[in-house]
Amino acid sequence: MKITKFLVAFLIIAISFTACGKKKASEKADTKKVEVEKKVEKKVDKKADTEKKESPKEAKALTIKKSKASNEQIKKLSEIFAYGDKLAEERKNYQKEIYELSREFKNLKTPFLLKKDSKYKYVKVNYFSNSMWVTIYPTEKKVDKEKLFWIIISYRDQLSDILRKSYRKKFAGYPASHSKDNWAWILLKGDIEFKISATAKSVKSDKAMEEVFNMFDIKGIESIFNKKTKYPKLKKYLLKYKEINTKITVVNNKFKEKEKEAVEAIKPFLTNEEGILKGYDLNQITFSISNTFLISVKKDKKSVFMMNIGRPSALGVLFYLNNKKLLHSKIGDFDATTVKDSLVMVKLNSLAVKASVYFKTEFKNAEKLREAVASIDLEGLAKVK
Repeated sequence: MKITKFLVAFLIIAISFTACGKKKASEKADTKKVEVEKKVEKKVDKKADTEKKESPKEAKALTIKKSKASNEQIKKLSEIFAYGDKLAEERKNYQKEIYELSREFKNLKTPFLLKKDSKYKYVKVNYFSNSMWVTIYPTEKKVDKEKLFWIIISYRDQLSDILRKSYRKKFAGYPASHSKDNWAWILLKGDIEFKISATAKSVKSDKAMEEVFNMFDIKGIESIFNKKTKYPKLKKYLLKYKEINTKITVVNNKFKEKEKEAVEAIKPFLTNEEGILKGYDLNQITFSISNTFLISVKKDKKSVFMMNIGRPSALGVLFYLNNKKLLHSKIGDFDATTVKDSLVMVKLNSLAVKASVYFKTEFKNAEKLREAVASIDLEGLAKVK
């Protein structure tokens, strides 16, 4: 009987100790869990605070003035941009043709490489649409900052008389544009240009450059367009490139032919009778082959900042607007992005405006650049299709 009572008592005590142990373990686990959760919360809060500090502040919204541009002026500028869009698309298609063609370049037999018996063994070669770039290094590591020579051999299929006359010096017996002991641009037969630059101090001499020049098959290069050439496929390739590039030149010339008319069409929107641009000269305008206008804003004949007006894609506006780390604001009802004190981008409807300055002037200031953009006729430009 006593033994039975003792066993029952023992079991009750054992169960109590076990329960206490589990409770302590549970409490310990709960405490640890709470501590971990607090640390996580603290970390999240800290991250949020950091992001809040690092995120750019919102710039104040600016109002824009009512447009004075007539419907006829808006229509005229819309026609200019529509015409430019067609030209830009045409040129883009020709550029695609050149890109597709250039994929053949590296598989063609060419005299543009160093001769096999050359003393230079560490060479990197890159192919482009009408040229080959050859870089010579002192070691097999091919570290760019240690390169010895940089050579570009190109087919100059559209040399103007002015450019042809620029090769007025002599290098290795050939007509050249030449900086003694530094570089030489040599014009070979068939309008092949051989550019060589000595980039390391150890090889900065005309003698070293001429030595490298003669390590190429110059006679072979000058024979590419001969009737009986050793390089018929390369000849065909370069002539095809010339054919497509000629079409691109025709398109570019159409932009130039339209420039005077385009400049007159944009002028009514470059208002500066009032606001921050009052007294500044906005008359230096060019119409580029990217279907954009470039305005050099001047004061006392000195350029103080540049302004571009064109399609958002041509100006890269969409990239800037989507970058969350940059300063975003409103100019009128339009989205604007500011990059420090150097750049302001504004997206209108079919157009965009970019103001930029990278040298010290009174407009090396983000707020002033924004005010400058706000002071032209944004409302009128927003109506342009």
